[in-house]
Amino acid sequence: EIALDYGNSVKADYYFPLGDENIKDILNNSEFWHWEIGLEGNDSAISKRIIVYAVDAIAGVYGVTENFTDGVNAPFGLSDFFGESYQVELSQIEDSSSLSGFSPNTLVASNSAGFNTYFPEGTLFIFESDGSITVDDSFNPGIPYLAVFSYHFLDSVVYDADAGTITGSGDFGFPNSFGPYQWVMTQQ
Repeated sequence: EIALDYGNSVKADYYFPLGDENIKDILNNSEFWHWEIGLEGNDSAISKRIIVYAVDAIAGVYGVTENFTDGVNAPFGLSDFFGESYQVELSQIEDSSSLSGFSPNTLVASNSAGFNTYFPEGTLFIFESDGSITVDDSFNPGIPYLAVFSYHFLDSVVYDADAGTITGSGDFGFPNSFGPYQWVMTQQ
């Protein structure tokens, strides 16, 4: 068993099988926002490649820019059509005892005071161990209802620690598609 100490990051112990060894990884609040654990490009067998995020470093206030990326509505966004502005706050869930299947790698979204509604209140951002992010508004995981208008069918949601952004992209609109759409949340 190999123990690795990264300071104070996630306040949990993680065990990763690697061949016949178990790697115990103690992650506690470090300057690093995520780790990639695995042997990319190596011929050795890997049981699973994971990414660990320190969600407390991701929590915060995010400005939202959004637009259609192709089609008749591009390059405009909902903010252009509705004359709205969006800002979202992502925060850690203080008491998760009432949530079934809760992950400590989850942040909850709320719309900032003085801004229009973008995500339904209480939308969850779940940072999965494979590096993906699930956006769950409690009705349709991966298909949030945006700006009190229509559904966004997310093909991808990506967190960029260096830029401080979370980007979601995919088709927008149901039952009518308004075209390819993306939002970029930039940490303030």
